[in-house]
Amino acid sequence: MNNILIPAAVALVLTAACVPSALQNTQEMEAKLKRLADADLTEAKLEPYAKIGNSTILGQAFLKTRGGDVKLAAGNPVVLFPASEYISFVFSTMAAIATTGTKYPITRADMLALSKKITEGVDARILRFKRVATVDAAGNFEFSGLPAGEYMLFCAIYWETGMGETGGLTHATVRIGDNDARKVILNETF
Repeated sequence: MNNILIPAAVALVLTAACVPSALQNTQEMEAKLKRLADADLTEAKLEPYAKIGNSTILGQAFLKTRGGDVKLAAGNPVVLFPASEYISFVFSTMAAIATTGTKYPITRADMLALSKKITEGVDARILRFKRVATVDAAGNFEFSGLPAGEYMLFCAIYWETGMGETGGLTHATVRIGDNDARKVILNETF
């Protein structure tokens, strides 16, 4: 199964997990991923991100419970990519799978395995620009040495409740200039 294209792997697991039929069409997913990759992952669009820059993105990752408690992403990775529709589609698909786990019979282990397959299946042209930071105990993270541009950040935040696991995949998009520092809060989910 490791050699199967990621859209096929996604569709297989989604079908097994009883996800709504809109997400089950493997051919549509494959076509959309290919179309987005071909449009977004060109050398001209990615070249500005290849250099080391002098800008920084600082942030905090957390979610709030319905009762108002704050759940920090302490110890979790924050993933940063150059902004593109391709990356947005990949991560929104992962979020749809994670949300499905709260409504349909899919285990956390299955969700993690599927997320790993999705990220392993991400087009290699974008992977060389992926950066990862680990959230500290206070929920803070930092990316430095970034060139000017627009970036997408993602962080999965989950916790146990008396009724099972809850949380979500947080995301944000931020634009930075040359010699710039921006603060971002990762607390919005798909």
